[in-house]
Amino acid sequence: MSFNARIRKIYDHLYANAPVKTPAGIANEFAKVAHSVLYLETKKGNRSAFNLSPRDQRELLSGPTLFVEQIANDVRTAFSAVIAEWGLYEKEQDIRLSDFDIAYCIALLGDTVLSQPDKDLFGDIFEIIRSQFAKEKGGQFFTDPLITQLAMELLEFRPEDGETLIDMCAGTGGFLLAGIERLRNSPLKSNSQYPRDVVHSASPDQFVGYEIDADAAKTANSTIKARLGWKNGDFVKVTDSLKLRTLVKEGSVDCAATNPPFGTKITIKDPEVLKNFELSRTGSRVAGSNARQPIRPQAPDTLFLEQNVKMIKPGTGRVAIVLPYQMLSGPKAKSIREWIILNCAIRAIVDLPAETFQPHTGTKAALVVLVRRSKPLRSLKDAPKDERIFMALPQLIGHDRRGNAIYKRNADGTPSDNLLTDIPLVAEAFGNFRDGKLGKPSLTGFEVKLERLIQTGELNINASYHHYQVQVSRHHKVTVKAADFRYVPLHKLTEKIFCPGRFKRNYVTADTNAVPFLGGSNITEHFLTTEKYLAADDSRVGEFLVEDGWILVTRSGSTGIVSRVPSSWNGYAISEHVIRIVPDESKISGAYIFGILRTEYGKAALRMGIFGSVIDEITPEFVGEIQIPIPIDPKRIMSIVKAIERAEKCRDEALALHKNSLRELNNELSFY
Repeated sequence: MSFNARIRKIYDHLYANAPVKTPAGIANEFAKVAHSVLYLETKKGNRSAFNLSPRDQRELLSGPTLFVEQIANDVRTAFSAVIAEWGLYEKEQDIRLSDFDIAYCIALLGDTVLSQPDKDLFGDIFEIIRSQFAKEKGGQFFTDPLITQLAMELLEFRPEDGETLIDMCAGTGGFLLAGIERLRNSPLKSNSQYPRDVVHSASPDQFVGYEIDADAAKTANSTIKARLGWKNGDFVKVTDSLKLRTLVKEGSVDCAATNPPFGTKITIKDPEVLKNFELSRTGSRVAGSNARQPIRPQAPDTLFLEQNVKMIKPGTGRVAIVLPYQMLSGPKAKSIREWIILNCAIRAIVDLPAETFQPHTGTKAALVVLVRRSKPLRSLKDAPKDERIFMALPQLIGHDRRGNAIYKRNADGTPSDNLLTDIPLVAEAFGNFRDGKLGKPSLTGFEVKLERLIQTGELNINASYHHYQVQVSRHHKVTVKAADFRYVPLHKLTEKIFCPGRFKRNYVTADTNAVPFLGGSNITEHFLTTEKYLAADDSRVGEFLVEDGWILVTRSGSTGIVSRVPSSWNGYAISEHVIRIVPDESKISGAYIFGILRTEYGKAALRMGIFGSVIDEITPEFVGEIQIPIPIDPKRIMSIVKAIERAEKCRDEALALHKNSLRELNNELSFY
């Protein structure tokens, strides 16, 4: 059984049997046992506190015995020494667990040495317990420790030099714990007989959190204090952090790290709050530029973005914030991205794996690291074009979409205690980027200049956009060497690119006055399976009809799937979730455009335009800007077109044969 699995089993046992029933209470009591074990290990030279045989472990797990009582007494005695010699916990405190509960913990810890220097098992214990709170509350307060640790690396947070860290949406304290761990692992400043976490004890003055939910704040304080053995003061204070300007002086903090609540459905409407934010005013760009503009309700993530930037020091302050994907790439959030560029230097953008916040939510997000400018830029023209930005697209977060941990395998095929993740490779690549040693672009790290970011027009700052742009640019270089191509925007080769608006679908039964209706999933089917029909005399059905030779691209959900309308679909209705491309055959064959969009180059070009935090989307406007490579030699074009048209003709013939054969079989097998 892995170490993490054993800790979860201890948690489940204590939750069911101990006199404390909350994650915060369980964390505090288990911390007393763990600190006692840690004390005994230090007295034995960082060796196992109890040398337990398999038989001993079985006895400790079987119920109350004299051996159970003896082990529990040893732990209680060690806990008294923790209070007396290390000064952890109040003098009158005791371990509230029963003897059997204590023995159960010791049995499952086994011979694991919590103080071993190459691992932070003590910290892992409290991350696991902290995660239980997230399961009870739906996950809204929990950020994976791999992400909080990465945030500290990208911030280059230096707590040993006295730098301060603030989290305005502290939840259960994940970012603060990661910052404290950064301090714990910094070089020792003095010799000491105590463990490193006692020597490098953190202060609530240096690590400050604010959280509106009292239960989450309680869990944060309990786990942080248990982790440190701290007894004076709370690290996380209960307050509405959007009103922090009354509590924290603007421009006073070295680093900020946070995961704010997402979503346009939970907009902030209080004018007393909104009036303090530039981004609540229409078209806001630079501080003071829109003071007279009317305020509008805003999603909390937008306000927290501005709040974090305003709290850090001009010129040196850094913020690491988890933001929804749509804010980095959607057309509606362009003004927010402009605000970011004018007020901050973008240090890093890491598109997080899709499973990061699952199973609680499927919202896609990115970790964004910003450095506040000494003074805001007046316009994008003033932006330093050679400003370097680190980007990455890690693929593995260490758990699946159901939240089940995924571990690396040992050589013999058994699971190890190490999570399957490439997040540490991102931290390593960032170090190389910082030192000017970043090699070839990869998913775990590549570099983008601010100039290229601004040139995108939409100011897309999501890493996936620029990763696919790298692929497309590389294709350009290769093809220019291989043949003489010219590049033309797709919209200049078409009559129009569009998708119809939404309308209420009134389905009817199949008859001579019915039009077959296809969804996005149908457009790649060879043999149609649709049983949906619209009335032919519906006033809006004409907007949804497609014609032979049109090119179709799915624009939401499974975005970027490309198909071409066969003659047998002529006059069919297709969902508004599909973009229509109407080729101008006088300029170039639609078959050629279809072929280009189906290539790896075309797929990468389409992926560049994907945005959306929950459902992937792409716009007809973006599709129209895709650069279509066209050979100068018309013979090359004709060769490609003939091959595609022949394939399409064979497809039409196959569909007709299939349809006729089914009609014949249906006639033969008719039931009366």
